[in-house]
Amino acid sequence: MSVMRTALLLRLVVPALLLLGVPACSSGDGGTPVGEGLLPLQQDVPLGFDERGDGLLGGAFLDSAGSPVAIATLRRQPTVYRGTDPQPVPIQAFGPYGTVNAAALAPDDTLVVLGVAGDDAAVSIVRIAPDDSAQVLPVTGMSDDARGHLMNRANPAGMSADGSTAVVATTSVDYSEGYPLATGEVQIWRVDTATGAITGSVTTRVADPAAAIPGEATLVAVRDTVVAPDGSAAVAVDVAVDDVVTGQLIRLDAGFAAATVTQLQEAVPGEYDRHLAVDDAGTVYATTIEETEGEDGLSSDTLRVLALAPGATEPTTVVELAGEPTTTGLAVAPDGGRAYLTDLISGAGSGLSNEVSVFDLASGEKVGETVLCEDGRVKEAVPSTGGRLVVPGACGSEGEIHLWVLGA
Repeated sequence: MSVMRTALLLRLVVPALLLLGVPACSSGDGGTPVGEGLLPLQQDVPLGFDERGDGLLGGAFLDSAGSPVAIATLRRQPTVYRGTDPQPVPIQAFGPYGTVNAAALAPDDTLVVLGVAGDDAAVSIVRIAPDDSAQVLPVTGMSDDARGHLMNRANPAGMSADGSTAVVATTSVDYSEGYPLATGEVQIWRVDTATGAITGSVTTRVADPAAAIPGEATLVAVRDTVVAPDGSAAVAVDVAVDDVVTGQLIRLDAGFAAATVTQLQEAVPGEYDRHLAVDDAGTVYATTIEETEGEDGLSSDTLRVLALAPGATEPTTVVELAGEPTTTGLAVAPDGGRAYLTDLISGAGSGLSNEVSVFDLASGEKVGETVLCEDGRVKEAVPSTGGRLVVPGACGSEGEIHLWVLGA
């Protein structure tokens, strides 16, 4: 993996970073200045907590003025952070069991959250105004499986970038025969976040029913969910049958009447986090990691980014990286021109673990990268208007959560 380098001396870089409010770290790999690259670092905002305790970041965004906004759950209390010197604001409307499973920032800077809220921990949409006042809209009509899924704050759901539409995908277990039977079905609900009303629901089978045995691979596991601007959605699942795991993509068009299932890969080499993204045209992008055998007979893993345009029946490969790489996140520019892979690490040891790598999707080539922290872990980037990104992640030996704002 090539690293974009500059000829600037560190003694010139440090004052420039300080003017931007960026800590003067030296480099991410012993030579590359932190904060430089194709998308230079504009702001570094520490949030004052780490995820090794009881903190979990639920979303990070840029508001209409270009200022960072984040929501996190601290000791089971959803909390909002706004601005470049943020103070934590607990949102009491979530109640004692609140979760943040999906979030987005609406055009009027309202923070829209899907999770559970209230004393009864009901599935809800919580709308948080710029003054941090909150409105709770209960969502009725979902199954107990969906509520149980969302009660786990680490289980993600999907939301459109403008916060208008949320999607929840869950698997189901049948206990009617006296033992747990995984149904092999995926239940998917779409919610209008302005009202909390369910605007569509689909159940689709991706595997035959099988006994749910503790300690064995889950029959169907939901990995990620994305929602396009027109209300169409995609859900990535892994299906485990006879010790072989296959990756599948469930797509629903804007009518939300029926599901189309596409196989992403025949065999998944171990369990890993699959990542989805969607552009404004509704093209869905997915990461896969496939085991390949080289000429020397040794096997290694190849990371691919696949694209499925609306109506397409087979995915196309738009990025392919050999050398056992992994990534913590995938984001795609709204126009579909670029992909952003975070924490792109090579199993051969040639990668970094604290950067955003930028790929041109027309050529599949890497066109740049930006190192964000000398010692850290970077999460999934969130594209904003004007080619800017907000990237959350952990930095330093204490693992404090930061928001990094990158600009063209």
